[in-house]
Amino acid sequence: MDVRRTMGARFGTSASALIVACIGVGSGCGSEEDPGPTLAAEMPSATAAPGAAPPGATMPGVTAPGSTPGATAPGATVPGVTTPGAAPPDATGPDATTPGVAAPTTMVPMEDMPGAPPTSAPTDEATAGSGAEPVPDEMGGMDPAPQVGDPSQWNDPGTEPFVPVPEADVAAECKLDIGMLQSSGYRNGAVFRYGKLCYSNGSINSPYGVFSVTKTVAGTVMAGAYWETRENDRRILPSDPISEWGGSGSTRISEYASMVAGGGSGRQWGSHRFAYDTLGSNLARTGSPMERSLAQGSVSGATSLAAVRDNVFGKLGVRGRWPTTTWGTGANISLTDMGRIGIALIHGGWYNGEQVLDPDWVYWMTHPPWEDANTSYGMYTWLNHRGNATGIGGDLSAQGQGPSGGDPCAPAAIWQSYPHPPSEATDCRPEGGASCEQMHDTGVFSAQGLGGQFIVGHRGLDLVLVARNFSNAGGPLGMWELVRPALVALDPMFMGDEDAFCEAYGSGNYAPDLLVPPVQPDAQ
Repeated sequence: MDVRRTMGARFGTSASALIVACIGVGSGCGSEEDPGPTLAAEMPSATAAPGAAPPGATMPGVTAPGSTPGATAPGATVPGVTTPGAAPPDATGPDATTPGVAAPTTMVPMEDMPGAPPTSAPTDEATAGSGAEPVPDEMGGMDPAPQVGDPSQWNDPGTEPFVPVPEADVAAECKLDIGMLQSSGYRNGAVFRYGKLCYSNGSINSPYGVFSVTKTVAGTVMAGAYWETRENDRRILPSDPISEWGGSGSTRISEYASMVAGGGSGRQWGSHRFAYDTLGSNLARTGSPMERSLAQGSVSGATSLAAVRDNVFGKLGVRGRWPTTTWGTGANISLTDMGRIGIALIHGGWYNGEQVLDPDWVYWMTHPPWEDANTSYGMYTWLNHRGNATGIGGDLSAQGQGPSGGDPCAPAAIWQSYPHPPSEATDCRPEGGASCEQMHDTGVFSAQGLGGQFIVGHRGLDLVLVARNFSNAGGPLGMWELVRPALVALDPMFMGDEDAFCEAYGSGNYAPDLLVPPVQPDAQ
């Protein structure tokens, strides 16, 4: 089946974009040079993180995109969004545009959410100078109607170096309390929100070996290669047996990419077994089929993964390197390179004003293809989950990092609807009464490398956390635990109430910065 889509069909999808998520995938490390029989030695010691509406449900006060009268046309100025000609980042006052920061006018009544604080009506200053046509909201105020689904509203540095947000402007531009970040103990890392470098500590621009983060780097290049083949009559699907693209055997591409091809299991539902691919030898087997697909046609003319890598890195502004011969480990990239990759992934592959990575491939990377084997791994990437997890970066309880149901203060990576191909899983394999229903598809994902190398993506918060040598500090859960108070303190809905925030965000019912909701692919 051809799964190509027009950009209009993808980005015109109706969905509530005003309710968020928290984080959490294991602090494990990932693939490294020593593929020994047990990978427990790769796992740094960690501490536990602190403690739904059906898909498509409508929250009080939320108007579905596409049905709001007076919605602005693409290119209109929207509070909290960087657009051409917008005021510079240091501009202040009611007429200034704060790039990347959603105005508090988008507060949604949450009285139906247990533990949620009451909300107040927006102020006139919040809409002044916005350029958007105000429309009445259900709280008696006037809300500007953003063109939800217009990816040009996203902010990122393009290919230029990141310019750190001045400390005095972090609250306004990043909705983060800079004093709390500075005293949090978050070291050797960086925090990116709304495509901006909001906080950093330590060396962030020097490339270094990131070990198993390489797996997600490889998956990102594969997403770029898949986008290159969008005009081909026939494209690869993760459900394709490798034999259809020049390989041998009936093993599917997604089984290699999700690490269930090396467990000695069968290929039928219920028989898959997750086996961590330390060196990436099975992951690498997905490369040759993609190169065969590129040889049949490529929008840019790139016929090899090396050429696609150069294109993708060039468009993202990544200065580091990834030898396409190494899939499990071997990438040398900086923390800012990691931030660019994370931003591209949480934005569904959109970067610097264009689609760089295929959104379907990004979706497959960040959702579990085979729930019978492991709900904490997608393709090339670790995931937050609600049960049936395994592996050094996924089963948090086994590593002493948290509950078996993943990080409760982060949304899980759950498909929008079940069953989904190719597994035809009927649910998300929940544990302990967890729900498979979320209002927002904002599951948290992470790339994890030996010794504490991490990229953590929060799509619903437009937030990317990166760290190097962050071992013995709780991994992705520890990173989120340190940063979260600074974010919740300035959250316009929860205003410092971390428990209520976690309840809403972790359930997938709060995603205030979800500009373009992802669309579940028709096929896999």
